[in-house]
Amino acid sequence: MLILRFKVLFFLLLLNYFGYAQNYVMTNGGSISVCEGTFLDPGGTGNYSGANVTWIYTICNPSPNEPIYLSFDFLNLWRNNCVWGASVDRIRIYNGNNTNAPLIGSYQQNQNPGLVVGTSGCLTIEFRRQDLGGFLCANNSGASGWSATISCELPEADGENCFTAYPFCSEEEYDFPNSVGETSPNGPNYGCLTTQPNPIWYYMQIGEPGSIEIFLSQTTGPNGTGAGIDVDFAMWGPYNSLEEGCSIVMSGSQAPLQCSYSADPTEDIGIGAPGGWGSGASTPPPAQEGEIYIVLITNYGGSNGYISFNQVGGDGSADCSILDPCSFESLEIDVSSCNANNEYSIDVELSFDDAPSSGELIISVDCADDIVFSPPFNSPITFTIDNLDANGLECTLTASFSEGEDCEITETFIAPNIIIPTFDFVTTYCEGAEIPDLPETSNNGIEGSWSPAIDNTQTTDYTFTPDEGLCAEDVIITITISDLNIPEFDLIEDLCEGADAIELPTTSNNGINGEWSPSAVNPDNVGDFSYEFVPEANQCSDNISIEVSINPNPTVDAGTDQTICEGQDVTLTADNPDGATISWDNNISDGQ
Repeated sequence: MLILRFKVLFFLLLLNYFGYAQNYVMTNGGSISVCEGTFLDPGGTGNYSGANVTWIYTICNPSPNEPIYLSFDFLNLWRNNCVWGASVDRIRIYNGNNTNAPLIGSYQQNQNPGLVVGTSGCLTIEFRRQDLGGFLCANNSGASGWSATISCELPEADGENCFTAYPFCSEEEYDFPNSVGETSPNGPNYGCLTTQPNPIWYYMQIGEPGSIEIFLSQTTGPNGTGAGIDVDFAMWGPYNSLEEGCSIVMSGSQAPLQCSYSADPTEDIGIGAPGGWGSGASTPPPAQEGEIYIVLITNYGGSNGYISFNQVGGDGSADCSILDPCSFESLEIDVSSCNANNEYSIDVELSFDDAPSSGELIISVDCADDIVFSPPFNSPITFTIDNLDANGLECTLTASFSEGEDCEITETFIAPNIIIPTFDFVTTYCEGAEIPDLPETSNNGIEGSWSPAIDNTQTTDYTFTPDEGLCAEDVIITITISDLNIPEFDLIEDLCEGADAIELPTTSNNGINGEWSPSAVNPDNVGDFSYEFVPEANQCSDNISIEVSINPNPTVDAGTDQTICEGQDVTLTADNPDGATISWDNNISDGQ
């Protein structure tokens, strides 16, 4: 019983270990390609030890060039307080598979990186531990380190990080509770924002090009009510995508396009229009379709309140499809019949709402090559895919927008199946027999034609060619022509009138069965008589006829009686006017 309990406990431990996302403890030179798991400092779930050493670790998305996301739950690195020569542990994160890649940020103590994105497909983490032994310094005894979640999927928008920024739509008027008690991530160049407390991140994608004027305010009550509260902002852009823009912003390599650090409760944000304040004031060029702009809003004083944020002017607009994701209404697939090459085509009609203004519409078909459409996307879109093999298999078509999150639709269809026509007509005939016309419709309903023409004198292969568009294969059927067998019988010599009747045999010498008509030779009457042999069916044999002559009995005159002495020779003669051969009953021939 004890052993059984131990086995069950061991099994449960294994199940617990393998049933959940794996922990990856940092090792020097280590690397992984995964989409889930927890990345831990070198100490694992306990404190890491102190020393003077540098470790490097790389995490990649298993799909090359697809982003990898690392979300830090906490960061706590060791630092001592020295008169001089302080020791500071820190991590540096690079956007690539080595430390020569662009630096995303450097973090120490409790500077939580938050969500870090490797847009290259990899993140390299460099962990440097210091124990410099400065004056009046404590030795590096390690700290609780960090824990970060690995993912290949971008987390849902929560406004806490550039990569998870909320989408902004020109048609909406925003009024929401401000952020309190939060800190901005380390790394970006915040421009005129000397401090960046209590951040909320937004982004917009330009739909209609032109100028955009946005009014920003913060008050103690909703919808602009109550007293004003100091609000600040910074805007970066333009970029081709949110991922690209956030990678640049978080690296600190680009200053804001516009910002304000005034004490006012209202701010003006302008694209193609004035905006900002002080050193952050600017008038950027008008926005162009598809461009991405990133906006950080901060609550300087940390007081509870509400932020109002909406477009108030300009002839341009932000694309609302990023707020209300696109949706597909229908995907209709019309499957054609086959052509002469046993290929078919599909006609597709795709209907959708709120398509994104950038990216691609990708049509993925698992039985054909992908098709890619470029913007603008106008519903409905119709297209044809030709030259598909008619194999009777199921095929799946998926339509998706590369810039539309979870915006896809899938339908399956069945390819026409190539049918093999079947027939059950007679395929063996005797030479010269009448062969009926071959059927132009198969047992399974395939119509077509035969070639060559029927020939009843020799064995021939006949090809059935289905009519075009029926998805059916040619069929070859052989009609075998067997040689005729002539029944063979022993000859019946002429008979004399009154001779015994002869029953004619029903099986020939060469094994052919049949019937005679008449069935016997009856010599009752004098004359020439014909007898026909009719073979039974399916023996490839022809009828034959024989002639039998019934001759009259001859008239013979044996002459006068003679008396002779014993031993005396005598010649017997008979008169035979019909020329018959005569023999005497004592075996003496005529004339002896």
